[in-house]
Amino acid sequence: MDLIEALINLALVMLIAPILDGFARKVRARIQCRIGPPILQTWYDIIKLFKKRDIDPEVSGKLYSISPYLSLAFSLIAVLIIPIGCREPPLSFTGDVLLLIYLLASSSLLMAFGSTASGNPFSGIGASRMLSMMILGEGMLAGSIITFSVFSGSLRIGSVIKILSTSPHLATTVALIPLAVFVYLESERVPLDIHEAEPEIIGLLVEFSGRKLGLMKYSLMIRSTVLATLLIYLAFPWWLADSYTSPFYPISIILWLLLLFLLTFIFTVLDSSLARYRINNAIESLVPFICISFLSIVLAFLGV
Repeated sequence: MDLIEALINLALVMLIAPILDGFARKVRARIQCRIGPPILQTWYDIIKLFKKRDIDPEVSGKLYSISPYLSLAFSLIAVLIIPIGCREPPLSFTGDVLLLIYLLASSSLLMAFGSTASGNPFSGIGASRMLSMMILGEGMLAGSIITFSVFSGSLRIGSVIKILSTSPHLATTVALIPLAVFVYLESERVPLDIHEAEPEIIGLLVEFSGRKLGLMKYSLMIRSTVLATLLIYLAFPWWLADSYTSPFYPISIILWLLLLFLLTFIFTVLDSSLARYRINNAIESLVPFICISFLSIVLAFLGV
């Protein structure tokens, strides 16, 4: 693993993730005819939370205390499996795509289990909703990743992107649909979720405060940025073609940033235009995309 590329990947994602959230808050405010907070407001909020003292529930378990740190650690490791401006991810080996799915799922599970360990029944309700959505969401992600892997004949993300850069195919195009829905789902947006209510009403973050709350929020932002990056590079794989002569390309980073902000803008417009679903309606709305992911796998095996 190239240490320099790994550090650059981590620095870029850790820096840009809260800025994307601040950008989304600004866009949402403008849609609602408000001025809104500055784009760096999310960074200010995270820093303020890191400075505050944690207030732990008396009945909380050990998992409650360590889950924010472990969740963030899994999210940061996932950053190393995604190429940002380079042909190969910093952490690249046969089967790294399976590790990516494992890391993202583990980060989400740790949040849910840590919330349940707080002892608050409202946190348990929020965790239950998240796990229900996660089962379908991870199914969509797995179906899309399997399609790309079958079509490319590789379990390495770098190799998958390299092979996809030759020409688009029906199977991979279809697989992008459930992948895009999963990325939207993981960003906790209406109608599938509502990010602002998580620490206030019924959600995963009701009992978290101070540094733990900041770590949870930061982990969510990083995981969302990782998935958005994966979607971008699978949708536009020719960025990492072998025609480049150096292992790291500033122009690719600029394009990555532009598309990240564009994707955030599109997601925020949708988020501001819809109302939140009840859990049964949310689950029903995801079932067709599970079917589409299975269809893409069949098309990949048929070589279409």
